Amino acid sequence: MKSIKFFLAIFISFFINSCSQFGDSLFLPGEDPEDIVLYELDNEYLAPESKEYISFVHSSKELNSSYILVGKKTYGFEANLNTNESLSFDEDGELRLERNHPFLADKYKKGDIKNGSKDRDKGDKDRDKDDKDRDKDDKDWDREEKEKCFELVMPYTLIMPDASSITIETEEDREKVEEWYKNNPDSKDRPSLEYPVDIVIATDEGERTITVDSDDEMREIQGRCERGRKDKDRDGKDKCRKLHGDDIVDCILEYVNSNYPNEEIVHARRLKTKDGDVFYVVKLSDSTILKFNDSCELLD
Repeated sequence: MKSIKFFLAIFISFFINSCSQFGDSLFLPGEDPEDIVLYELDNEYLAPESKEYISFVHSSKELNSSYILVGKKTYGFEANLNTNESLSFDEDGELRLERNHPFLADKYKKGDIKNGSKDRDKGDKDRDKDDKDRDKDDKDWDREEKEKCFELVMPYTLIMPDASSITIETEEDREKVEEWYKNNPDSKDRPSLEYPVDIVIATDEGERTITVDSDDEMREIQGRCERGRKDKDRDGKDKCRKLHGDDIVDCILEYVNSNYPNEEIVHARRLKTKDGDVFYVVKLSDSTILKFNDSCELLD
């Protein structure tokens, strides 16, 4: 009898620990699990805010797979690393939690990009032609070599959220940043640069090294990079970025204006699945989430 109780206690302990470990993967905050749809992403289309976090905090690790979970009122991103760890991000790409196990993708209903709403006017496809033409070169973007607008020149120093500093002299030193975040699991703030710092800028004439003396100067340079890329193929960091205003394709704007006249688009994101299907996630001012395929058909 005692042995039965002993094994029962072990089983209960294991079950509780398993629930504690895996339970966070079973829902999107505030959503009914039955309403959540999952899409496995081309890794280039993980939210750029999330990729930036991974590059700082997990710089020695690689992104194995990524997903987007879409509910009725919100959505979020999931990332599996090559260390069997996984990260959960909210719709803004900000870290929600870290796990020491892979994301449980099999727990979710898989989305179907090709299955659009059947009540959409067929004539809309002609009206959307220009918008689709604007996206047709997407496969070419993936084949081309990614450009870097600028990169930091080593050595440089990062000021951590607790005011301590880490100097990056080699690629291996990036692991020190990762180690800091492991030792400070409650900190979600990013490190800041200690100025002055040298950066190498890519120009039409070749690379050029300049010195940056402040956050304001760095923001100005980053702004020039963003403006310069508008007329060029987007690099990996721009994919899945938040879209506003004229960046949103006309057919989506027209659909929202016609069907949600009292609401505004807070933002949209253009994504691509691992299988190469393009789709959009749109957030409205009343928190409604809409999904469209690349023909602007509303997805179920």
